[in-house]
Amino acid sequence: MLILRSLGLILVMTLTASAADVILYDGRQFTGEIVSPPNAEKVKLKMQIGSIVMHREFDVIEIKSVSTLKNKQQGKVDRILQRREKLGDKASANDIWTLALLLKKHKQDIRFRSFAREVIKKDPQHKAAREALGYVWYNEKWMTPRQKHVAQGHVLFEGKWVEPSKRLDIIHKREGKRLAKLEKEKAAKVVAAQKQIALETAILVKKEKEAEEKSSSSGGDTKSINRKPVIYLGPYTDTETKEDDSSPPRRSTNICPRTGRRF
Repeated sequence: MLILRSLGLILVMTLTASAADVILYDGRQFTGEIVSPPNAEKVKLKMQIGSIVMHREFDVIEIKSVSTLKNKQQGKVDRILQRREKLGDKASANDIWTLALLLKKHKQDIRFRSFAREVIKKDPQHKAAREALGYVWYNEKWMTPRQKHVAQGHVLFEGKWVEPSKRLDIIHKREGKRLAKLEKEKAAKVVAAQKQIALETAILVKKEKEAEEKSSSSGGDTKSINRKPVIYLGPYTDTETKEDDSSPPRRSTNICPRTGRRF
């Protein structure tokens, strides 16, 4: 009898649900209570939104046990949700708001906002719930920040709400800077082009000068350069032989400066 009781106790301890984080091969992660036996082929996880069954070998990559502190906190959150279910539709706005503050205390932000929305459905003028959801009081009514900016005549510009005149000023300043930059770039291109032209002109002049020097050093017109100057003295005459008409005429000694021939 004692042995049967011991076996029963072991079975109960084995089947007792334990809180854990289950990580799958595809990257998903679920948190809940494992209600299946420890060595079962399939892992059954019970969550607040339902249950899921996973294959231990092909689906599950790791199972992490949730800390005792987290279990206690989750237990408190579960009790708050159970209180909300018991209240049902008869719950007042203040009752729901009290539960919402408890959820916020346990860092249940998503559930807190959900409860806050329930509060303003019950009481549209509930100030604390409205402010918690980001509403602002403007023109004697509650508005979202966007509705307030629209009512003030603001426009959304680059992720910020600004006045239309300020938006135009920003656009005009940017356009002025853009045009000034274009003019500066254009002037820089003109200066660069002028420098390039001056450089090419200097190179061309240098090449021409070098060509002239090379031509002159290679001998060009040597006759005109090395020839001695010729002095033109007029027709040659000989007074001693002028009276003797029988003597043959002398060759002219006049030389053409250009061709070097006698004439």
